Amino acid sequence: MKSALRVLSALVLVAAGALACADTASPTTARFTPRPANISYVKIKATDSLMLVTDVSYSDTSLVLKRLTPLATDVSVSATIGASGGTIVIQAAGGKIDIPKGALSQPTVITMTALAGPNVAYEFQPHGLTFAQPVKLQQTIAGTWAQQYPVLLNGMHGSYWGQAQLDSAFIDPAKYFALVKEHEIGYPEANASQIKFYLNHFSGYLVSCGFADMHGK
Repeated sequence: MKSALRVLSALVLVAAGALACADTASPTTARFTPRPANISYVKIKATDSLMLVTDVSYSDTSLVLKRLTPLATDVSVSATIGASGGTIVIQAAGGKIDIPKGALSQPTVITMTALAGPNVAYEFQPHGLTFAQPVKLQQTIAGTWAQQYPVLLNGMHGSYWGQAQLDSAFIDPAKYFALVKEHEIGYPEANASQIKFYLNHFSGYLVSCGFADMHGK
């Protein structure tokens, strides 16, 4: 438990330091405000690349990966993807989704949106769409806090936040920690220059920084 809390404290300090570096021109840099001691955390078991439930579990409260330079506006890309599969890339956000052959039974207009602001987070439409095969989401590490603070790569994974708006999921004023509903195991690739994870339904997903059993419950 103490070791896990030390890890969490270190991540908070990294987050605070990264925010200060990214916003040195601002006279009022946001600061992390400790959460009340009576908050209870729930462990959520993660799914793997085949969307099977594993023994790996994470807290339902995730440290959200941030961009070094926030996106000025939402960035959306749409494509019609059918049974043969397809790919959508948002170069400005470093995000890519690969929909494999057989994931969809008929042509469907898919929209991927990188959300404006500092959070590495995406919304996908149509909301509620499910897939017959796991869909792969990739995120480039360059341009994020993990580029400057490699400790954030430890346990990095994908999370489904489940709220209508991402802002509604944050539990702290500085918006470092978000309450999430599902976790997908992250897989580093290309010399840790990218992280990938898999999903089987559409809504809102973000990249989380964290460790298994973070809260030691």
